[in-house]
Amino acid sequence: MDLTLVVTLALLWIVVLFNLVLTLALIRRVKGLGPTPQTRPLAMLEKGQLAPNFTAETLHGQEITLSSYGGRKVAFAFIQPGCGPCQELIPTLRNLAPKAKADATEIILVSVSDAKSTEKLVEELGISDIPVLVAPRETSTFADDYKAAVTPWYCIVDEEARVFSNGVFSSKEWISLAETWNTIVPQPA
Repeated sequence: MDLTLVVTLALLWIVVLFNLVLTLALIRRVKGLGPTPQTRPLAMLEKGQLAPNFTAETLHGQEITLSSYGGRKVAFAFIQPGCGPCQELIPTLRNLAPKAKADATEIILVSVSDAKSTEKLVEELGISDIPVLVAPRETSTFADDYKAAVTPWYCIVDEEARVFSNGVFSSKEWISLAETWNTIVPQPA
């Protein structure tokens, strides 16, 4: 047998074995990744459980806690100033707010960013008809305690401080609530 043929066959087998090892390593790595954030189900508060207490501030620096809303049904809408879907949602929430209020539910925006960024957003969008709370993730556990892993996110707390509903705004439950509120004609104050 010719020496070049033997060397060529040996090199070919080395390349084949190297490719096999790389393929097996790639398969092992892909299996170890687990579900991606897009496929992993979002954690949510259980309906009926007591809502977690929180501390947040208004844009004027007034401290607000869950007990500040005692005896009222409140829809907290967690937003972030740099979030495009949040900015698209705000006009809808502003339209729904008086209708929800006529159904005894107050919509509250909760910014998970700092006060300065939140003030800028409020100015840019002309938000004056919906209360805004500031609870930056860096200093507040409000969003984490309410399982607001993404923005926009909502959580409705009933009159007894229990979770009525929570999740993403595209959920069937939120859409059903919004449709109900849209049928309400608010009475002039």
